[in-house]
Amino acid sequence: MKINLKNRKLLIVPVAIAAVILLYFYLGNFFQTGVDYYGSFLREDRKASSTLSSVYVGKSGAGKTTLKVTRMSQADKFVEVNLDGKEKEYVLEASDDGEAIRIFDAENALIYSGNLSVESGTLTNQEGEAVSYYTYRPLDNETYNETNPDPMLLVLMANRLNERYRGNLTMLLFAGLIALSMITDMIFPNFFFRLKNLKYKGDIEIPAMYRKMQKYSWVFTPVAVIILMIMAL
Repeated sequence: MKINLKNRKLLIVPVAIAAVILLYFYLGNFFQTGVDYYGSFLREDRKASSTLSSVYVGKSGAGKTTLKVTRMSQADKFVEVNLDGKEKEYVLEASDDGEAIRIFDAENALIYSGNLSVESGTLTNQEGEAVSYYTYRPLDNETYNETNPDPMLLVLMANRLNERYRGNLTMLLFAGLIALSMITDMIFPNFFFRLKNLKYKGDIEIPAMYRKMQKYSWVFTPVAVIILMIMAL
């Protein structure tokens, strides 16, 4: 496998153009907003959403999942959860300041009563204890699970308090650093070798094995970056 070092810049140009085009579409998908449903990402369906309702769609452990939150009044909301064709409906009542919250199921049974404090980032659980909704993990037991969601999770989703981006930003940055190092190596093929040998002054003969491994890295590094970017979604 031979890559002419003199033509490396010409090689970078078409690769860079293709990468920019793909990156544009990738980032649009990466930064999709949505809510977290038991570890699964439900993206916001902007076409189905309106000024009065927000619709989130995706797949969870319960199958195809759709969440629709409709504003009934200034504070009250109607929540519909469709889990693989099975519909569940809830009414979320809130005080004027939005802090005191009650949830009723389709049979008008009270399934949750608590307080939400956006200022302190807390929500009271079934025992009346205030827990941080930033780190809260929904109940996953015989009573509440993916097929019968935790009422506290409904509160968070209805108030857009567990919204997140689809992608993992940390993993994307890691992939970006690897890609940047590869591009730097292609443009300045002696840079990293010189960096490792700063104690030596003057011209340094670069081993043939280093050049050989460098060329292989230009082929396999993009593959590793693509895999990381896919994993980041």
